[in-house]
Amino acid sequence: MVDFPGYSLPGAAASFLFVLLTMKQSEHFRVIGPAHGILARVGEDALLTCQLFPKRSAEHMEVRWYRSEPGTHVLLAHQDGAEVSEVQTEEYRGRVEWVEDDLAEGSVALKMHNIRPSDDGQYWCRFQEGHYCGETSLLLQVAGLGSAPHIHMAGSMEGEIQLVCTAEGWFPEPRVHWEDSRGERLLTLYEHHIPDEDGLFHVEATLVVRIASADTVSCSIHNPVLAEEKGAVLSIPEKLQTELASLKVIGPSQPLLVRVGEDIQLTCCLSPEANAQSMEVRWVRARRYPAVYVYMDGDHVSAEQMAEYRGRTVLVTDAISEGRLTLQIHDARTSDDGQYRCLFEKDGVYQENTLDVKIVGLGSSPRITAEGPVDGEMRLLCSSAGWFPQPRVQWRDPEGKPVPSFSQALAQGSDGLFQVEAFLQVTNSSAGNVTCSVSNPLLGEERMATFFLSDSRMTFSWKILFLLGLPVVVVVGLIQMKSFSKVNETLDPNTAHPELTPLEGRKRGTHGQSCNQTSHRDLTAYSVLQARRENRDLESGNTGPSLSNKQGNGNLIRLTMEGFTSGRCYWEVDTEGTDEWTLGIFEEPADSGGLQFRVLEKKGCDYRALTCCLQAISLAERLLIEKCPQKIVIFLDCEDGDISFYNMTAGTHIFSFTQPSFSGSLCPFKLESVELSPSAQY
Repeated sequence: MVDFPGYSLPGAAASFLFVLLTMKQSEHFRVIGPAHGILARVGEDALLTCQLFPKRSAEHMEVRWYRSEPGTHVLLAHQDGAEVSEVQTEEYRGRVEWVEDDLAEGSVALKMHNIRPSDDGQYWCRFQEGHYCGETSLLLQVAGLGSAPHIHMAGSMEGEIQLVCTAEGWFPEPRVHWEDSRGERLLTLYEHHIPDEDGLFHVEATLVVRIASADTVSCSIHNPVLAEEKGAVLSIPEKLQTELASLKVIGPSQPLLVRVGEDIQLTCCLSPEANAQSMEVRWVRARRYPAVYVYMDGDHVSAEQMAEYRGRTVLVTDAISEGRLTLQIHDARTSDDGQYRCLFEKDGVYQENTLDVKIVGLGSSPRITAEGPVDGEMRLLCSSAGWFPQPRVQWRDPEGKPVPSFSQALAQGSDGLFQVEAFLQVTNSSAGNVTCSVSNPLLGEERMATFFLSDSRMTFSWKILFLLGLPVVVVVGLIQMKSFSKVNETLDPNTAHPELTPLEGRKRGTHGQSCNQTSHRDLTAYSVLQARRENRDLESGNTGPSLSNKQGNGNLIRLTMEGFTSGRCYWEVDTEGTDEWTLGIFEEPADSGGLQFRVLEKKGCDYRALTCCLQAISLAERLLIEKCPQKIVIFLDCEDGDISFYNMTAGTHIFSFTQPSFSGSLCPFKLESVELSPSAQY
């Protein structure tokens, strides 16, 4: 082995490897493109270029132009002097071409014809040689200078004039501004940019001016990319002298009720009568464009029609010389529901009228199916489909009295029609029947079905789920309860509060029963003699103690004689016409401790939920109740440790007290003048 002074073998190997890497790196390249974005107008051609650096031949490389990924959205691929057409994206076929540039110097170009708004964005130029590739991005900015604006003026109303500036064919979204005759900017009331099928924007800008100060106004539309604009000027005094300024458009004063599948008849006419043959007449929804239907120069302008109305509209022009036109919309759909505007326009002045269309659908007859019985309970399902708008569902017992659903679900199909499902829980089935009715709130029509139960004794106990506000299967409120029985205890005249008086004609039950052992028909209803209490309070000047004021319980009125330690029950309490009240449930602990109160309190318009004893408040939560309850239901579930309050006026949950368990006997009570509803018989 030969040694070289000052060099070692490992050092020589490292130097040799560095030389190889340097030589390999020198064979690599970079791709460069234009320093600035490429600007192209809609309908014109654009040239995209890129270049290898340092310059070298690209004749044997693959060159590819693409948008997002090299393997997708490919504009053009070129390899070994030929185009690779099988990888080209469909929307670019016939619109792009390879421009023979100086491949020997690594320079390539791509020409794109008939530029569209969808072509706006970033592009990539990619060179690949073997396993090595380089690429660069280019920004193509597309701009379209649309039509000159046109100013439409509505006939004067209450001293004001509404002006609408419209234009089409702009890209990207333009800027709109109004100016008066002195060149001062005016505040735009509304501005809308609506893309058409080609991606170009239709512009609508609305201005309201007072007639007293009305003179000349101008509307300008500016393209931010091209820095160019177009404008229009309108002389208001001159337009006020035209024919239409003195006319009105009238139509139906009441909403049009149209069943799904039938035809809609939208009739508008000029008042006083005037020939509308030379006028532009359009029916629109929220905006002028796109329209439901446009009549202009004696013909239908299909280019401005909304896609969902194409092939469904016919214009009846028999009385056009009298200024009367009717638009027929065939095969009414739920999406046709809402407001329409009818506009007559001539010489830049228009008058309009609004028509209200209510689409209604009377669904199928309800179908009732049963599940069970399981553990003595039967579950009934009432289902019906084809309704619009949202239907109302109601269960009724054998006596025709309303029964709340166990749960209710609403679903809206792709056709906009609603399907409803309502459940009812029935226990201890006996002879009788239940009825489910589904009604349309606009038609005042309903469909009904009846289900006949078996022959043993029947009582209803309900598991209540309030499913509120279901626009498209959206559950706003959910309150879940167990099985409850409505309780009305027998009063003992010797122990009950003197203001609680038994109602006559009811059977008396035994004392000390748990909630779930109490039969509806074996209980006596009772009421509070509200007038007696109010008279006594007026004479004494006493307004009744409030738990929140930590006062004594001398005026506390028990609503049952015996407390409850098990079961599930509820009480209905009428609060109509009472400005202040406190009601709830108090607990008498088994260890002889002080009373514990869980109550709902009302003082004027303020509501609170309180947990307290006679000496201190452990919880005080303010509640927002928008609709003053006329009747409140108190639910007690001893097993689940739940005390809940419900506003039966609005059908909503108010508040719940929950805890693992109760330690003593529970008894409902009230302070102030309230009336306990009589027992409902089922």
